[in-house]
Amino acid sequence: MDRSGRFSFRRFVQNLNPVIPNSNSDIDLSPEEADRLFNLQQTLPQPRFLVPQSYTVAPICDNLPTAKKLQAALLKYGYVLSPPESGEAPALTVRTDLIDKHLPSRLGMISVHAQKKLISLLFFWEEECHRWRVLDAEENDIREALKAAPDSGELTLRLETVQRKKALPPSQRVADAAGSGLGEPLPVYAQSAAT
Repeated sequence: MDRSGRFSFRRFVQNLNPVIPNSNSDIDLSPEEADRLFNLQQTLPQPRFLVPQSYTVAPICDNLPTAKKLQAALLKYGYVLSPPESGEAPALTVRTDLIDKHLPSRLGMISVHAQKKLISLLFFWEEECHRWRVLDAEENDIREALKAAPDSGELTLRLETVQRKKALPPSQRVADAAGSGLGEPLPVYAQSAAT
């Protein structure tokens, strides 16, 4: 029984034969799964908001009807946010701080293993949202600096670099981060803001 007192036969049967994690059924998103999720999200009008298809490419759900039920439950309990009708979208579109002991009973339409993988997906997506927020702030700073110096080649190049970073799939970032040059001098626009 779950906390509401309802017995879920489907959940009972799923938990009779638990999935034993091994190299083929790990709960973390593989690099390929993370890339598929990222690429799918990039095709959406509001790419920061998860949609039912996000759970099928991850793969959390085997089919779209189950993914839609999962999305409805995630929205109901606030684990994910829906796109706003109007106004500015929030920087974070998932709420990992709400994950608690009640999650398994709230998301009984998927197996325990899928729930664990979903939690990994939510934390991964939270990191993506943080990453985009930082890149958005940098892009806005560069655009402001470009208003003062519209002919600056360095600023234009930096803007293009930030835009490329935003579109870079997770699997390609490791190689990019290795050569990103920590300890680089601050860009001109950042130096003027720091003084």
